[in-house]
Amino acid sequence: MSNGKIEGSGRRLLLLLEVIAGLDAEFSLKELAQRAQLPVSTVHRLLQTLLEAGMVDRADSQSYRAGVKLLRLAGLLLKEFDAHKVAQPFLHELWAEWQETAVFALYKPRSRTATVVETIPAPRPLRFVMERFTEVSLPWGSFGRAILAHLPPHELDAVIAGRAPSSLTGQPPPSAEALMEQVARIRREGVAVFVDLEHEIAGLAAPVFGPQRTVIGSIGLAMPGSRFAAYDRARICAAVSNCGLRLSEAVGWTPIAGRPTV
Repeated sequence: MSNGKIEGSGRRLLLLLEVIAGLDAEFSLKELAQRAQLPVSTVHRLLQTLLEAGMVDRADSQSYRAGVKLLRLAGLLLKEFDAHKVAQPFLHELWAEWQETAVFALYKPRSRTATVVETIPAPRPLRFVMERFTEVSLPWGSFGRAILAHLPPHELDAVIAGRAPSSLTGQPPPSAEALMEQVARIRREGVAVFVDLEHEIAGLAAPVFGPQRTVIGSIGLAMPGSRFAAYDRARICAAVSNCGLRLSEAVGWTPIAGRPTV
């Protein structure tokens, strides 16, 4: 029975948050109860939980408004959506120039992984495709390592300490020393390059930075490993790096001394 009460209370809290999102800037207890179609006593009790959590604030003695924490969550979600939307023309630019699969991945700090949120498959029969919503492990591949190289030190150390075999190939994880060498190189060059000819995988990606100069994702190209060698490496790396810098500026990053720093 207790589990059922917790579940029901949780559903009502979510309902209240949904209703609050659709109300005017300020609302009364009675108005919220009417819109949620719940008893006033129930809404009053749940509001205390939301007040304590900072999801709702008091406007005055008789009214309420969305709290700072709720607004912050909405802002974070909107920022992620905006980055996804802003990245699309940059992906089309890479795709049109190189005719390879163009990918944009967003960093997920809670899980210390990244997720592919937008991809345009190469218009070729032989291609390497990364599906949307694919989870990217940071120690593996170009898209993960482009993010890994620019994490704050404590996050970087945690990812390296928890590195695991490749979910794609089953290969054992690289050593901590090897990863740190890769991190240093990516920071110098501005691009992460990963080539595995045995499994016909290649990719290159640049980090994408947000307004707070923190890494929020990566953008780049994925292709069969055997085809990467045919490209002018300096030229394709420069194109991806430039794309990452311009996308970073488009989502609010401000250059300092030419490159992002952490």
